[in-house]
Amino acid sequence: MDSKLTPAGLKDLELVVTLMQEFYKIEHLEFAPHFQRRAVKEILGNSNFGTVQIIYAGDRVAGYVVMTNCYSLEFHGRFVLIDELYLREGFRGRGIAGSAMEKIEEICLEGGIHAIRLEVAKTNVRAQKVYVKAGFKAEERDLMTKWIKE
Repeated sequence: MDSKLTPAGLKDLELVVTLMQEFYKIEHLEFAPHFQRRAVKEILGNSNFGTVQIIYAGDRVAGYVVMTNCYSLEFHGRFVLIDELYLREGFRGRGIAGSAMEKIEEICLEGGIHAIRLEVAKTNVRAQKVYVKAGFKAEERDLMTKWIKE
Protein backbone atom coordinates (compact mmCIF):
# COMPACT_ATOMS: atom_id res chain seq x y z
CA MET A 1 0.00 0.00 0.00
CA ASP A 2 1.26 3.45 -0.89
CA SER A 3 1.84 6.13 1.71
CA LYS A 4 1.88 9.90 1.69
CA LEU A 5 4.10 12.02 3.94
CA THR A 6 2.88 15.45 4.98
CA PRO A 7 5.01 17.89 6.99
CA ALA A 8 3.57 18.44 10.46
CA GLY A 9 3.15 21.95 11.80
CA LEU A 10 2.35 23.41 15.19
CA LYS A 11 -1.33 22.71 14.49
CA ASP A 12 -0.42 18.99 14.58
CA LEU A 13 1.24 19.12 18.01
CA GLU A 14 -1.38 17.04 19.84
CA LEU A 15 -1.57 14.46 17.03
CA VAL A 16 2.21 14.00 17.06
CA VAL A 17 2.28 13.73 20.86
CA THR A 18 -0.50 11.12 20.72
CA LEU A 19 1.39 9.11 18.11
CA MET A 20 4.56 9.39 20.19
CA GLN A 21 2.75 8.09 23.24
CA GLU A 22 1.52 5.07 21.27
CA PHE A 23 5.05 4.43 19.93
CA TYR A 24 6.74 4.82 23.31
CA LYS A 25 4.28 2.37 24.87
CA ILE A 26 5.05 -0.44 22.41
CA GLU A 27 8.80 0.29 22.52
CA HIS A 28 8.75 0.41 26.34
CA LEU A 29 10.24 3.91 26.36
CA GLU A 30 9.61 6.37 29.16
CA PHE A 31 7.03 8.93 28.08
CA ALA A 32 7.19 12.21 29.99
CA PRO A 33 4.44 14.37 28.42
CA HIS A 34 5.92 17.70 29.47
CA PHE A 35 9.36 16.95 28.00
CA GLN A 36 8.06 15.23 24.86
CA ARG A 37 5.53 18.00 24.14
CA ARG A 38 8.26 20.63 24.53
CA ALA A 39 10.64 18.73 22.22
CA VAL A 40 7.94 18.27 19.56
CA LYS A 41 7.03 21.95 19.77
CA GLU A 42 10.71 22.86 19.26
CA ILE A 43 11.17 20.79 16.11
CA LEU A 44 7.80 21.82 14.68
CA GLY A 45 8.75 25.46 15.20
CA ASN A 46 12.31 25.31 13.88
CA SER A 47 13.11 23.53 10.62
CA ASN A 48 16.84 23.83 11.41
CA PHE A 49 16.31 20.91 13.81
CA GLY A 50 14.60 18.74 11.21
CA THR A 51 11.08 17.78 10.28
CA VAL A 52 8.20 15.70 11.53
CA GLN A 53 6.16 14.07 8.79
CA ILE A 54 2.73 12.54 9.29
CA ILE A 55 2.41 9.26 7.39
CA TYR A 56 -0.95 8.73 5.70
CA ALA A 57 -2.41 5.62 4.10
CA GLY A 58 -5.17 7.05 1.95
CA ASP A 59 -6.80 9.66 4.16
CA ARG A 60 -6.04 7.85 7.43
CA VAL A 61 -3.18 8.72 9.79
CA ALA A 62 -0.92 5.67 9.73
CA GLY A 63 1.98 7.03 11.80
CA TYR A 64 4.80 9.53 11.81
CA VAL A 65 8.51 9.95 11.19
CA VAL A 66 10.92 12.37 12.83
CA MET A 67 13.89 13.30 10.66
CA THR A 68 16.56 15.34 12.45
CA ASN A 69 19.36 17.30 10.80
CA CYS A 70 22.87 16.23 11.77
CA TYR A 71 26.45 16.82 10.63
CA SER A 72 29.35 14.40 10.38
CA LEU A 73 32.74 14.48 8.71
CA GLU A 74 32.46 10.74 8.22
CA PHE A 75 29.22 11.21 6.27
CA HIS A 76 30.60 14.10 4.19
CA GLY A 77 28.67 16.80 5.98
CA ARG A 78 24.96 16.96 6.57
CA PHE A 79 22.96 13.80 7.11
CA VAL A 80 19.51 12.96 8.42
CA LEU A 81 18.89 10.81 11.47
CA ILE A 82 15.54 9.07 11.48
CA ASP A 83 14.93 9.64 15.15
CA GLU A 84 11.53 7.96 15.28
CA LEU A 85 9.42 6.07 12.78
CA TYR A 86 6.12 4.63 13.94
CA LEU A 87 3.22 2.95 12.21
CA ARG A 88 -0.01 2.20 14.02
CA GLU A 89 -0.77 -1.49 14.40
CA GLY A 90 -3.40 -1.75 11.65
CA PHE A 91 -0.97 -0.31 9.10
CA ARG A 92 2.00 -2.61 9.69
CA GLY A 93 2.92 -5.38 7.26
CA ARG A 94 1.17 -3.68 4.31
CA GLY A 95 4.17 -2.07 2.58
CA ILE A 96 3.52 1.36 4.08
CA ALA A 97 6.87 1.51 5.88
CA GLY A 98 8.75 0.66 2.68
CA SER A 99 6.79 3.28 0.76
CA ALA A 100 7.48 5.82 3.52
CA MET A 101 11.20 5.00 3.40
CA GLU A 102 11.25 5.77 -0.35
CA LYS A 103 9.57 9.12 0.28
CA ILE A 104 11.99 9.91 3.12
CA GLU A 105 14.87 9.28 0.73
CA GLU A 106 13.28 11.60 -1.87
CA ILE A 107 12.87 14.36 0.74
CA CYS A 108 16.52 13.97 1.74
CA LEU A 109 17.81 14.05 -1.83
CA GLU A 110 15.75 17.18 -2.56
CA GLY A 111 17.36 18.77 0.51
CA GLY A 112 20.91 17.93 -0.59
CA ILE A 113 21.30 15.14 1.99
CA HIS A 114 23.37 12.15 0.88
CA ALA A 115 23.17 9.87 3.94
CA ILE A 116 20.40 8.70 6.25
CA ARG A 117 21.01 6.99 9.56
CA LEU A 118 18.63 5.43 12.03
CA GLU A 119 18.55 3.37 15.15
CA VAL A 120 16.44 0.29 15.62
CA ALA A 121 15.95 -1.94 18.65
CA LYS A 122 17.89 -5.19 18.40
CA THR A 123 14.65 -6.99 19.26
CA ASN A 124 12.63 -5.31 16.47
CA VAL A 125 13.42 -7.83 13.75
CA ARG A 126 10.42 -6.80 11.66
CA ALA A 127 11.62 -3.18 11.42
CA GLN A 128 15.18 -4.34 10.73
CA LYS A 129 13.92 -6.27 7.69
CA VAL A 130 12.15 -3.16 6.38
CA TYR A 131 15.32 -1.09 6.78
CA VAL A 132 17.58 -3.70 5.16
CA LYS A 133 15.15 -3.97 2.25
CA ALA A 134 15.36 -0.16 1.93
CA GLY A 135 19.17 -0.42 1.65
CA PHE A 136 20.30 0.24 5.22
CA LYS A 137 23.24 -1.72 6.65
CA ALA A 138 24.00 -2.47 10.29
CA GLU A 139 27.17 -0.81 11.56
CA GLU A 140 29.90 -2.55 13.51
CA ARG A 141 29.49 0.08 16.21
CA ASP A 142 26.94 0.68 18.93
CA LEU A 143 25.22 3.97 19.59
CA MET A 144 26.01 5.18 23.12
CA THR A 145 24.23 7.86 25.15
CA LYS A 146 25.03 9.87 28.25
CA TRP A 147 22.39 12.22 29.62
CA ILE A 148 24.14 15.35 30.89
CA LYS A 149 21.05 17.26 31.99
CA GLU A 150 17.48 16.26 32.71
